[in-house]
Amino acid sequence: MRLVFFGHGYQGLSISPEKITYWLDGNLSNLVLPLVDVISPESKWLLILGILLVCLVFRTKRTVLFGIVWIPLMAVATLTSGPSGRSFYLPSVGLAIAMGDVCAEGIYARNRALRSAGLVAVAAVICVYGVDLYTRNQDMYRAGQITEAIPRQVQQLHSVLPKGARLVFIGVPEYTSRGTLVYITGFFNALQIAYRDPMLSVSKGEKFPLWLDALDRTLYFQVDHRKVIERTDLIEVLQERARCESYSVPFQEWNFAKIASDWERWNQLSDVGSRDGAVLMRAEGNDPIMASPPINVPSLAIGEIQVTMNVRAAQPSLQGEWYWLASGQDDFSPGLKVSFPVLADGEWHTYRANLAQSGMLLIGDDITWIRFDPVNAPAEIAIRSITIYTHCDSSQRERCICYR
Repeated sequence: MRLVFFGHGYQGLSISPEKITYWLDGNLSNLVLPLVDVISPESKWLLILGILLVCLVFRTKRTVLFGIVWIPLMAVATLTSGPSGRSFYLPSVGLAIAMGDVCAEGIYARNRALRSAGLVAVAAVICVYGVDLYTRNQDMYRAGQITEAIPRQVQQLHSVLPKGARLVFIGVPEYTSRGTLVYITGFFNALQIAYRDPMLSVSKGEKFPLWLDALDRTLYFQVDHRKVIERTDLIEVLQERARCESYSVPFQEWNFAKIASDWERWNQLSDVGSRDGAVLMRAEGNDPIMASPPINVPSLAIGEIQVTMNVRAAQPSLQGEWYWLASGQDDFSPGLKVSFPVLADGEWHTYRANLAQSGMLLIGDDITWIRFDPVNAPAEIAIRSITIYTHCDSSQRERCICYR
């Protein structure tokens, strides 16, 4: 209690309405398990009303009141860390005391009907908790089988891995259907222990990353209902794509002298006009933003983005950035970008940035939108053209043109 309320080497108690609500919801959910897996906002208030009703009915039973008060008294220590299944072990003692005394009230009643009701209640409690304990143990056993099966099957496929191997997985389950934890954390360590290699690179996600480097030591695996399938077909596609890296063709070119209006100015950019086949703009702050018209380019096909522009600013060196929006994304992500240096010398320069080489694209995605931050400081900007280059996409049965 001292650590919770007064700190001393600890953060101490910090109460907000959101934290109180989260704490209350978590402990109420733990209170009704295993009878109810998920408690709705409406039933939460019914449950609180029921607890108050029990307190009223058994107000003369000190043991019942002690058990009910014990629960929040012991749970208050989780106000700073948040409730969990483990944190409810100690508060649940109060639940057992209160339930036991209520059931005993019926068992030892002089009225035969009350005694029968008490015995039925005790039998129901034993059955419900007993069945739930059995099913939960079975679910934990199945979760354990999954955690053992994945590393074992990977080792059956590859008893030895190349030095510096990179293992990528999709479909690794985080929970069983009943909510038992399988692999939110610890998956990387499981493979490292299985191969006795603490430097082994292991990652998991919803889609395979589009990597074009070190493919000779990269392995893709798909987990489907405990079965591990190696996706060598994707590695072959990436190898063919990498071999054609030097060959690309323009997919879309915007000549700003003719169609500058296709690109929208989203932030801190004022339109000055046009001159000598270029559109003139002024960056009013440190975060000017432009956006392309909608596009549709498979991630495996996209390559470089090229911009020809002239920049004048108070400082000689600035930075430009390209962002992309992929299918399934609601908005641009701060982490999905490619940066490049910009010379603010008043001369024309062509800048190239390779999205495919960023290592942040995902196989199977379509790039649907491009965002361009031309500089990161106030500046005068002139843009002649922006061009998106693409490569062949052999995953769609389009053989690379460099092999024809």
